[in-house]
Amino acid sequence: MYRRGLIQGRLVSSRLNQKPELALGQNRQAGITLIEVLVTLVIFSLGLMGSASLQITGLRFNQSAHLRTMAVIQAYDVADRIRANRAGINAGNYNNINSTPTDPGCAQTLCTPQQLAQLDAHEWNTANASLLPAGTGTVVRNPNGETFTIRIQWDDERLQDMSAACGIDDEDAETSGCFALEFRP
Repeated sequence: MYRRGLIQGRLVSSRLNQKPELALGQNRQAGITLIEVLVTLVIFSLGLMGSASLQITGLRFNQSAHLRTMAVIQAYDVADRIRANRAGINAGNYNNINSTPTDPGCAQTLCTPQQLAQLDAHEWNTANASLLPAGTGTVVRNPNGETFTIRIQWDDERLQDMSAACGIDDEDAETSGCFALEFRP
């Protein structure tokens, strides 16, 4: 017994117990589904790698923002310490802080204004070194005598060159974070 039908506009006949003949071009679909799946997997994989890259970049910038926040907190900390010791300001004890002096040992007793300034510089730069990677700080009284400039520097390889903001001229300036604050006590 024969059966007749139309496949893509062509008349094809076949026996009922046999598979119908395919019209020209229909057998080319074999394997296309596998290729489509592979292309989809490649595109999906690229998307996942891009997403992972964005996550890593976000974490890096988050760490840089945290370090900068710590530097800002430290700058305002020493500004408050300077404002609290008016006699030390007048005596010039805060005019040039550029290192970590020794602890004067007067924290439990009454400090003189000079000792208090030394204690402030010791505690401040000790905190800079512990809170920031290779953190250091300087305080300089400006030539006008009315304002101070506080600079805090730390290592941060994720940053662009920040050396111009703090006037740094060394070979490690390209990996330095820097925060500068000018204030009037």
